[in-house]
Amino acid sequence: MDFDFAQNNVAILSGLYGLLKPLDLMQPYRLEMGTLFKTRKWKNLYDFWGDKITEAINVLLKDDVLINLASLEYFKVIDKDLLNARIITPVFKENRNGTYKFVHIFGKKARGLMTRFIVQNGVYVTLKDVYYKIGQLITISKGGFAFLYIANGEKINGRFNVDLFSGTHAFYLRNIPFKTLSDFSQNNETPFIHGKIRRCGGQFDNLIKSQKTQLYRFIKSYKNK
Repeated sequence: MDFDFAQNNVAILSGLYGLLKPLDLMQPYRLEMGTLFKTRKWKNLYDFWGDKITEAINVLLKDDVLINLASLEYFKVIDKDLLNARIITPVFKENRNGTYKFVHIFGKKARGLMTRFIVQNGVYVTLKDVYYKIGQLITISKGGFAFLYIANGEKINGRFNVDLFSGTHAFYLRNIPFKTLSDFSQNNETPFIHGKIRRCGGQFDNLIKSQKTQLYRFIKSYKNK
């Protein structure tokens, strides 16, 4: 299931190939996206690829939220104004003498770890309407669920729609109505995240019949994992 989820949900930016999926066949090469590539027609690789990669990602998108784990050098090839998605870009920093700083070698490793973590572990919650966040599911029942998220000073409150997706369970369900009942601080036990973690819990709110059917099937699978 991990391979299926990765192949269907992970895209890799490439200076040579443009856009790759995890199982695509490729030849060994070394061509960074920021490499100088001046010709009569193009100034660099960004100019060469133009809108092609952005258009290819739009074709692959299954939702209107994109988790960006690419470096700044590579993500510059994406035209954010043309991308049919809202972008979540995690930033990984190291605590150096009381100040959080981005360290290239550790940041690169953390992006890879988070990609692997998303593919191999757990179920994720995407909040789109108001809070524009992604969280990790920690418990679920027919009545509702709870998840952890990185807080930026605000609490989650009110009614909104969420998406649930999982690589482990090959599961994706969108636009689930959710009503917040609680939101409080939680100890941070995630190795690649520096920041305040909060736990949000609530109940499902006016599910339609098809959503209930898919959700209850998933809950049974989740509890038997």
